[in-house]
Amino acid sequence: LRSGRTIDKVFIASGEIGDIVSIQHLEPVGYWHQAHSFVRGLWRNEAESSFMLLAKSCHDVDWLRGIMGKKCVAVHSFGSLHHFKASEKPAGAADRCVNCPTRIESACPYSAVKIYFRDRFNKGHKVWPVNVLTPEPTAEPTPEPVATEAAPEIPTEEPEVEETPEPTVEPTEAPTAEPTAEPTPAPINCDVEIEIEDEKDVYYFGDEITFRATVNGCEGVNYQINWEFNDNDMEDEIEWEYAGSGDTFTFVITEENVDWQWRVAVVIAD
Repeated sequence: LRSGRTIDKVFIASGEIGDIVSIQHLEPVGYWHQAHSFVRGLWRNEAESSFMLLAKSCHDVDWLRGIMGKKCVAVHSFGSLHHFKASEKPAGAADRCVNCPTRIESACPYSAVKIYFRDRFNKGHKVWPVNVLTPEPTAEPTPEPVATEAAPEIPTEEPEVEETPEPTVEPTEAPTAEPTAEPTPAPINCDVEIEIEDEKDVYYFGDEITFRATVNGCEGVNYQINWEFNDNDMEDEIEWEYAGSGDTFTFVITEENVDWQWRVAVVIAD
């Protein structure tokens, strides 16, 4: 639930800022996020995934469409590959960051050692984007394996051993227990509806917004409703933070939280 989107939509619809002729919107991709997702990540190649507008800015187009309440008539995209190519590789750099000379790797803002280990893993961050590389990251990067030649085997003459017949044992049947069927727990299908209490057409900084969550399908089940948020700062890992519990949650709109994202987590008790 994006509180900012609701506020922007009703603010524009109120006509307070007049007719919308054009919108200038910027989607800044952090330098390390660019390297993680669109250079060495799953969206590095348009032929294998999608073009940049769809991969990174589809949500922006959806947001613009949502706040204006109109469908897009046409969408255009242009760009080129300029920096991340072989001709821009620093002299003396290796093919992999973990094998790069220290003088080059330590000064490179796109170094995988810097992004994943020094800036995150070594500081205790083991979630996105570190866990995208491997579910169980290690403390140190693994270098390229070095091929080694195996030592030649020296044949040895084995002494002859006289074989003795093994004793035979008649098998006995062990009593078998009747299998018992494990009870299958009934599926829990909870549905959550979120609404804004006493919703207004226009909100201003300092106004309060109260969200109400209605849970359906959890009758007879112990559960707790948690409200969580993230500040949508792409320079840091996206981690949802606990804000409160209960059927309702109220917060005051400020310049800091107007673009925060909110969600409801229904926690089922054992």
